[in-house]
Amino acid sequence: MVPKETTQLLVANHKAMIFCAVCGDTALGKHYGVNACNGCKGFFRRSIWKHRTYACRYGGKCSIAKEQRNACRSCRLRTCLEAGMNPRAVQGDLDSASTSNNVVSVTNAGSKIILREVSCQTENAVTTYPGSPLPFLNSTSSISSVSSNCSTVYSTASYSGNYSGISKHEQLLTTIRKVFDRVDENSVEPITNTYNFETAFYNPHLICNRTPIMPTATRPATLYEVLQDFRRVFVLYTDILNVIPEFAKLDDNDKMCLAKGRFAFFYWWLSCCWGARADCTGVCYANGTYHPIDKNYQVFPDVSNVTELSWETVTCPLREIGITEQETLMGCVFSIFYEFPVAPKISISGEHLLNEARDYYTQCMSYVSPYYGIGSELKNASRLADIALIFTSITNLKYLTSDNIELSDVLHVMEVDQFFADAFQVGKKNR
Repeated sequence: MVPKETTQLLVANHKAMIFCAVCGDTALGKHYGVNACNGCKGFFRRSIWKHRTYACRYGGKCSIAKEQRNACRSCRLRTCLEAGMNPRAVQGDLDSASTSNNVVSVTNAGSKIILREVSCQTENAVTTYPGSPLPFLNSTSSISSVSSNCSTVYSTASYSGNYSGISKHEQLLTTIRKVFDRVDENSVEPITNTYNFETAFYNPHLICNRTPIMPTATRPATLYEVLQDFRRVFVLYTDILNVIPEFAKLDDNDKMCLAKGRFAFFYWWLSCCWGARADCTGVCYANGTYHPIDKNYQVFPDVSNVTELSWETVTCPLREIGITEQETLMGCVFSIFYEFPVAPKISISGEHLLNEARDYYTQCMSYVSPYYGIGSELKNASRLADIALIFTSITNLKYLTSDNIELSDVLHVMEVDQFFADAFQVGKKNR
């Protein structure tokens, strides 16, 4: 007889080998007729519930993969339908929470996916706001456990204020602004020492004081200022993560896995947003300095041309779309959940929570768009797609940064300890 533990392990391994028919991510089972991840399951369900009409900017030819599945909702829904997801199956989900028996008609019109209601069905868990391209889930859906607690967590955070009468994404923005404005006054600068990542994360006071954030790019940085900026942004990163309710719900192992895996994305998002808003031709730092494209003024070897590449592929596109202060702040959280480690690096429950968080903060990015609430859903969706594409460029910067840091360590330009190496995933390209 096969032991029960062995049988359970075989079942778990079998499930881990199932992939989403829509985006290729890990699927835990069948949803609406096909193997699908929780992200695509939730997207399809919301699209059917709210009878959404999506349009593709590129004629319905976008490729849907897990890294950029949120970039084009029209092509994602088309792929869901082509993979065999059944809109009528969603109606079964609604029966217990709905007051009528209705059917959704789905039409694929070239680059447009149109969901037409035969008789409009309502579902109490979904609330929409004027002009919103996405539903804001708030009570009984799979993401409700995340979003319904947001106001409670934010209002009890150490940076809280009076949030009555404002929406949850505005509450989040208020909290993030207070994190950015936090300054350690009359504090002695900690002595530079070597720590591992976990110690640094839970004890940011050992890394550096919270100095005012001033991304003005007034002069080229010294090596000390480059390293000090890294420390200051790291402390900011820990402060941001510690006010995010989804992060608090992860177990300790999952927290560290996520924190190590996403710092580089957070760092580059902020640096490039600052550079775009300061009209900086280089990498913009929080301390008023920048690392210039001109190699004559660079303080460490940039053999991978990361500085110029970051300016061309991230900073300039952000400047062209006119990235706003609200989008910069909300993007700090979005950058953490846009991609994340998956099982077996983190637990199945952790991956499920992060999938839901990604959907939620994608909505939040939509809400802070300058096109939100003015009847320009197509422009809003297009802008979100542009930002999602920019994040794919940041992925490339992450790996090139790792190469630069390794070379700087070899040439003894700067000492790379375990904390620094973990933060930028040095030597761990296959993570």
